Amino acid sequence: MTLFIDAGGDDVYDGGGGFSQGASAHNSFSFFLDRGGRDTYRYAPGQARAGGNDYHGGTSFSLFVDEGGARDRYTAPDARNTAIRYAPEHGFALDLAGTLAEALRAMPPLIR
Repeated sequence: MTLFIDAGGDDVYDGGGGFSQGASAHNSFSFFLDRGGRDTYRYAPGQARAGGNDYHGGTSFSLFVDEGGARDRYTAPDARNTAIRYAPEHGFALDLAGTLAEALRAMPPLIR
């Protein structure tokens, strides 16, 4: 299990050769939260990748959230501002105009 929280600022995140920027694999959970700023995400495979669980079975979950709505830059081809993306094996990347709490409050109720 991993948790990364950045409180703000104009950050530059350089990805590595393997998993990076909210990635998970082998029955793990990863949560990456950047709370604001004009950020640069350099990682061609994209954020919130969830790798295989082939030799352990089970599943992994990756959640990447960029809050605040500032103009961020991504090197992944399918990444963009104010977008929600899904990656195979349960990976979710959210670039939100506001906060995560605001986005959750704006959702319709799941159970009535």
